[in-house]
Amino acid sequence: MPEGDITPQSQTPVAEPKKKINWKIISVISAIIIILLVVAIYVGFAFRVFDKISTFNKSGSSQSTPSSGVTIKKTTIKWPPKGSLCGLEIAKGSYLISYVYLPRLNQDLCRLNYNGRDVFSEDENKKLLSPQAISPNGLHYAYAVSTQGTDELYVDGNKVASADSITNIALTNSGNYFYTTGPKSNTSLVKNGKEIFHSAKGILKYLISDNGSTYLTLSEAYDPPDRGSLPSTRILSLNGKEIFKGKIEAMDLSLSANGKHYGFTNIELKSDNTGTLELETVFIDGKQKMKQNCLWMSVLYQVTNSGHYLIDCGAQPDPVWYLDGKFYSKSSTTIYTDFINPDYIYINEDASLILSLYQGGNWKLNGKPIDLAKPNPVYIGQSAEIDGNTIYDYEYVGD
Repeated sequence: MPEGDITPQSQTPVAEPKKKINWKIISVISAIIIILLVVAIYVGFAFRVFDKISTFNKSGSSQSTPSSGVTIKKTTIKWPPKGSLCGLEIAKGSYLISYVYLPRLNQDLCRLNYNGRDVFSEDENKKLLSPQAISPNGLHYAYAVSTQGTDELYVDGNKVASADSITNIALTNSGNYFYTTGPKSNTSLVKNGKEIFHSAKGILKYLISDNGSTYLTLSEAYDPPDRGSLPSTRILSLNGKEIFKGKIEAMDLSLSANGKHYGFTNIELKSDNTGTLELETVFIDGKQKMKQNCLWMSVLYQVTNSGHYLIDCGAQPDPVWYLDGKFYSKSSTTIYTDFINPDYIYINEDASLILSLYQGGNWKLNGKPIDLAKPNPVYIGQSAEIDGNTIYDYEYVGD
């Protein structure tokens, strides 16, 4: 090779020895991965169980999430012995129940219980007035007591007002209070101690929004009322302003929780070749929505924040339900099953959830069976509530 020539000479490459696979290490790593996966699964299950356990509240509530994404919150209420119930109010998993704690020959004495805690007991000098009230969010309660010719109003156990008469108590979510006072023919509606509406003929019923900014009143139009087979002529007012005059049933009055929608039923007689029919016209926000001969009596159960409305036509022997003016049968929806009408229906604000209760205490949510407690033994309307995607399930248990 000439001097300075650095060109490498060609060499035959030497093959590197093959590395042996260490199966022992791989098996150990695989075992560790499997163990970690199993631990993760059990930890996730434990967290779900703990979450359910941790949701029990002071009134015995628990919650679970069905596959549909709906949350169920259960509240257990101790039901008094037969014949000893004085009153019951429910809201968002809370309850206010009054019951006889001391039976007597002349007059039983009642006790008031809020979420499992006794808050008032009658005695010889203080008598509990009916009905009591609970705020829509369940955080506040109110009751009135008659004592030595004067009525006293208590909110969350604190005395807030006194008057010659205190009736028809209502509460807002923040604990503001409403009540009516005065004789039946000369009634005032009071909010936080200040009169906001007066009727010289008498206030039959009033409703308030959840925040108390809107109120709806139904009062008599004449004195004495022109009674007969139909309701007397009545005046419907919204925030003190008359909006309708007619034969309105007190039970067919509804106001949405946000106060933006209202509904009522007006009754009229119509004669034809078959005789005289009693027609019931449903109005929502002042507009006629449907007219129906319900044979018995229609009940406007609910007007939601979105303006949806639910009606029980009341045809005997089974209720006939209408949602937004549309009749539902087996052929048109899953509300009815096997032509058995539900005893009661609950809807949420946008009517996307329809909870129906059938004879025997069987529940269905949008036509599919759902496991809820047996209905209230006295009034099935206090068996459940729907708020958004949450179902409040009330279980009534005896001693």
